[in-house]
Amino acid sequence: MFYDKVFKPPIFVCLLTFTFTLSSCGGGSSSDENNQAPPSSGDEGSDNKVIVSPSNLIAVANDKTVNLSWDNVNGASAYSLYYSQESFANLTGGIANYAALEGGILIEVITSNSYIVPDLTDGVTYYFVVTATNASGIESVASNEVFVEKINQLTPSEVVNLYHEYMKNHNDRPDLPIYTEQTQEMLKTSTVTSSQMDNIASNATLCNRDAESILNSLAVVRYDVSQRYYSPYFLVLEDGMWRIDLKSMSQIIRFNNANQWRFDINISNPFSFGFTDWQLDENGYPHAPS
Repeated sequence: MFYDKVFKPPIFVCLLTFTFTLSSCGGGSSSDENNQAPPSSGDEGSDNKVIVSPSNLIAVANDKTVNLSWDNVNGASAYSLYYSQESFANLTGGIANYAALEGGILIEVITSNSYIVPDLTDGVTYYFVVTATNASGIESVASNEVFVEKINQLTPSEVVNLYHEYMKNHNDRPDLPIYTEQTQEMLKTSTVTSSQMDNIASNATLCNRDAESILNSLAVVRYDVSQRYYSPYFLVLEDGMWRIDLKSMSQIIRFNNANQWRFDINISNPFSFGFTDWQLDENGYPHAPS
C-alpha cells in the first residue's frame, strides 16, 4: 500500500548550474546611473510622475534569436528594448545615446512584457536593457542588463540547467520562456515558496546526471537510477526551443511518503523512450537492469 503525493514542481528536482546564456550585471544593478531605479515619489507609475524601471529582465538564447521577458510595470503603456554588441555600462550621457554603442539598436512600442529578437549572429555577444514608458511619454531608466554569448538552440540539459539558475535566483514567474505553454498555465495557479527554490539550489551538487534522450519533439533528462529523490525532467520542443513540461511531470510522476519518485503506471507515458534501459517494478519504481 502506498502513500503517494502528486508531483508538485519544483520541490523534488535536481539541476546543475548553467550561466553562459544569462547574466545579470552586478546582481541586477551597477554604478552606472542608467541602471538605478528612481527614488520613490509616492505616486510612481502615474501619468505625471516618474515610472519605475522594469525588473527581472531575462534572456534565453535560441537558434539565431533571443527570447526576452521582464516583470510588468504598473502604469506602463509600452516598453522600449535597447540592445547592442557592447555593454551599456560603457554608455555615457544616458540611454538616449544608445547608438554610440557598437551595433546599438532601439525597438519601441512593445506592448507586452516579452519580446523575441530575431536574426542574431552566433558567436557575437549581445547586451540588452528595457525601459518602460507611461501614457504621458515619460520613460523610466534602464532595467538590469543581461547578455548572451551563444545564439543557438539550447540542448534539453542546458534548459534544465537554466531552470535551476532561475530557481537559485528565486525567479518564480510562471511565464518564463523555458516552460511549455501548458506548464505556464498550470503555474499561474501554483505557489512556489522561497524555501522550495532554495531546496533545488542546495541539492544541485548531489545530482549525477545519467542521460539525455530525444525522440522527435520530446526529450528526457534523467539522473542516476539510485537517486530516487531526483526525478527526471520531461521537455517538449515548442516554437523551435526545448521547454520544460512540468505539467506532464505532474501527471506521470508520483512520490511516496519518503519522497522517492516513481511512475504512475496507470498513466500513458509518451516519455517512456528515455527509460527503456531501466526496469520498472509492478509499482512503477525504476531499477537498474539486472
